[in-house]
Amino acid sequence: MAVAGWALGIPVITHEQTRTAGLTNRIIAGIAKRVCVTFDRTATQFPEAKTVVTGLPMRKELFSPPNTCPFAIKDTGRPVLYITGGSVGARSLNRLLYPVIAALTHTFTVIHQTGTGSLEEASRSRQLLPARIRSRYITDAFLDVKKLSWVLAHAGLVVGRAGANTTVECAALGKVAILVPLPWSAGGEQTVNAKWLEHNGGAKVLEQRGLSSENLLGEIERMWKHHESLERRAGLFAPSVPRDGAARLAREIVSLLATGV
Repeated sequence: MAVAGWALGIPVITHEQTRTAGLTNRIIAGIAKRVCVTFDRTATQFPEAKTVVTGLPMRKELFSPPNTCPFAIKDTGRPVLYITGGSVGARSLNRLLYPVIAALTHTFTVIHQTGTGSLEEASRSRQLLPARIRSRYITDAFLDVKKLSWVLAHAGLVVGRAGANTTVECAALGKVAILVPLPWSAGGEQTVNAKWLEHNGGAKVLEQRGLSSENLLGEIERMWKHHESLERRAGLFAPSVPRDGAARLAREIVSLLATGV
């Protein structure tokens, strides 16, 4: 699409979400008028004259969660564990978690965004739980922004992949997280994203290769044991993550339309 626009004389602007420039954007950068990036370090991978650090465009609703819980949580005294595998990487991460869901519900109310391909399997796992703890495991294929903003506001711990959206949203909201990078992500970009949050915020990176359900459960329990100190660290880092990436990107688009350069 970018090449077609360029061929028709339409100005091209692109945005690189991750900390490692992807092949597609490295190609598009050659014809783009403007290259916007999430991270300072990524700017060095593109032509300086046309590159702008905007931050990641995030939905403003994430920072204004609803006051009313959108889930049927019966035991409101338990901390919330949010599990998200995204779309492409959900199935393999989910299968590591199903065997330990019962153990996790002893401590947490688990809210599991399963992806569309895993909802039936998650529902079967839920039905196998004893009736008295079944309400502590909530499954949904996809969370709309209202549900997601509530979960991210209330989650004591997040377990997920390390795509740009998950990683930066956790950083901006000061979340304690266990990140399992997608092993086959292009150029290992998810590992780079995850290491950034581990170094700066309250995250732990686990490689999927060799990871067992029991190991993952142990890490969740360890992170929860230390969650107060990790939460303080994550909270100190959060203000350095721009929340207005969408507005910054919009300004670059408007500027390009107005000036053509």
